[in-house]
Amino acid sequence: MNEAQTDLLAEGSADHSNTANAHPLRLGLVVEHRRLFRALGAGWLGPLAPDVGQVVGVGSVARMPVQAASGHAIAVRLGLNIGKLPDLEVAIFRKGEWAFGRLLDIRATDDAVYWPGAIPAFAISSVSVSSTEEKHRLAGMARVASNLDLSDLPINIAQVENECPPIPRPRFETESELTIPPNQDAIFGALTMAVWGVPHVDPWMDVLQASVATDTAALARAAAALDVPWWRFPPWRQRRKAPRSLAECLWLATVDVFQKDCNDRQLRPRDLSDRIAEHARQLVGKEFEEGIGAWQESTTRLLRTEATVQPNAW
Repeated sequence: MNEAQTDLLAEGSADHSNTANAHPLRLGLVVEHRRLFRALGAGWLGPLAPDVGQVVGVGSVARMPVQAASGHAIAVRLGLNIGKLPDLEVAIFRKGEWAFGRLLDIRATDDAVYWPGAIPAFAISSVSVSSTEEKHRLAGMARVASNLDLSDLPINIAQVENECPPIPRPRFETESELTIPPNQDAIFGALTMAVWGVPHVDPWMDVLQASVATDTAALARAAAALDVPWWRFPPWRQRRKAPRSLAECLWLATVDVFQKDCNDRQLRPRDLSDRIAEHARQLVGKEFEEGIGAWQESTTRLLRTEATVQPNAW
């Protein structure tokens, strides 16, 4: 998971949120109902293949591409809250041509923005369809086809929306800044377990909050204050630094092995611990060889019931 996606999990906890939430403009686009259902289920509105991003209107809604429409599709107009999006560099369609700028620098006179990647579902601030009939159809199909309950989602009925004219994709090469991680289910699961399992008191909540924010130094300080320095590497965050201690090395090795190997139901605990030890050696070479060997030996003795857990100084 990259830093930009971690920023999104913070839902505006970065410093830009105060100014962004007050931004007078809203972004918008039209999608067919199936894309909306996928976004609500997965948490992300991904771009249409083969695009790396998607055009959204400024103060209006960008029309749905022709190739995305089908005979039974419901056109759903989505409004996006700029305050729920990170202030990335984006392509802005201004005065008939594309130019680069920051998201928060868009103007009311701009036509559209080319958002570089997936859009987080929590940035959707409004949903509207053309008629009451479409509203009922949308709710029914969500329940039957996608097992989604839209009762808590305000759906407006608007006959006429301010749609921006068709705008071509940028001709210059763009790179996706926000890609959906292939292991996003594991990331959501780890976050859910953390929210459920962490003591709901300071300073533990400080560590959890820092783990989904953008300030890596603040996370390291909060983790060190609790004498759990390895928590500067939460499983849902992109790893940018090498481990500095045996505990951090074993933690990172455990996270990596659990993410890759725990689907193997035939894997014995002894094999799992051996894989963790081997992966730890790959992470740091010979730096913590003695400590890794001691951990492997003591873990093996525990698994063989030849020793008992000794929680010294816990």
